[in-house]
Amino acid sequence: MNLSLEGESDEKIVKKGELLFKEGDSCKNLFLVSDGLFLLFTQSDKRIVPLYVINPGEMIGEESLFDKKYKFSCVALEDSKLHLVSLKDIKTTLESSPEWVNKIFQILTERLSSAQEIIREHKIIDPLLNGGEEFEAEDEAYIKKLI
Repeated sequence: MNLSLEGESDEKIVKKGELLFKEGDSCKNLFLVSDGLFLLFTQSDKRIVPLYVINPGEMIGEESLFDKKYKFSCVALEDSKLHLVSLKDIKTTLESSPEWVNKIFQILTERLSSAQEIIREHKIIDPLLNGGEEFEAEDEAYIKKLI
C-alpha cells in the first residue's frame, strides 16, 4: 500500500526505542508508516508478547477505530516516519458516507479486534519476530523499561 498524504495529515518522526503508545491509552489517531519499522506487543503473565512487525505502507491502530483505546503497545524498532490521521477526521468522513459504509467499517473493526484477541490469548507470535519465539530476557527487559 503506497499512500500519499502530503498536506492531508500531520507527520511524526519517531526515534528507535520510542514508545508510540501503550496498551489502554486513549486512541486519537491512526498512523500510516512512511519509513521505519514498529513492533506491536502486549503483556501476558508479566511477559512481553511480540505480536506484529509493522512495515512501511502499513497502518497502526486500526483495531481501535471504534473502541477509542489502543489494544496493544507499539514501539519503534528503528528511526521512523509516520503520518497521523485523526479519528475525528475519519469519523467526519464516515458520517458523510452512506450508513452501510460506516457499518462495514464497524463490522471489520470488530472482527479484527476479535481476531487480535485470539492472537493475544494464544500468544501467537509473528514468525518474522525472533523466529516466532518469545523475546529473549535482554529484549524483554529493554521493552519493559519503555512501558
